[in-house]
Amino acid sequence: MRRTGVLVLVLTALLAACQPGNETAPIAPAVDTKSEVAHAVLDGLHFEARLLPTTRLSPAMAQQYGIVTNENRSLLLLSVRNAEGNAVAVDDLQISAQVGDLLSPPQPVELRQIDTGGLLDFVADITARPPTTVRVALVIRKGEARTQLNFARELPKP
Repeated sequence: MRRTGVLVLVLTALLAACQPGNETAPIAPAVDTKSEVAHAVLDGLHFEARLLPTTRLSPAMAQQYGIVTNENRSLLLLSVRNAEGNAVAVDDLQISAQVGDLLSPPQPVELRQIDTGGLLDFVADITARPPTTVRVALVIRKGEARTQLNFARELPKP
């Protein structure tokens, strides 16, 4: 069920990108502030990071991720899959995360590994009082290989 929801979101984004007038893609900024999902690939592993206000989560999803929902909390979700979208072993991954807003320096946050129906995700419960812009920096290492995801999300006033 969760994979279906993610697939719908991805397909919607792809269809929107195919609309007339989107022939030339702009150069991506160092910090992504537009898309809902930040992407990276490392050693054949595909990473997708999202920051979602917890008020957008269903009660079942909040319970599955162990997240308390309220207007001052967001879910940092990092999914790791292979190119086909299937589960992968994450034993040798090292992931660090830092989160901050525009007025305060980034602070380290602890990511918890969650099994969601055979697929492994990493989650963190983030406190951020809307309206604000939240900046996220993820550093992912696998052996000697390394990648970084930097993105920012606007959290509008509820």
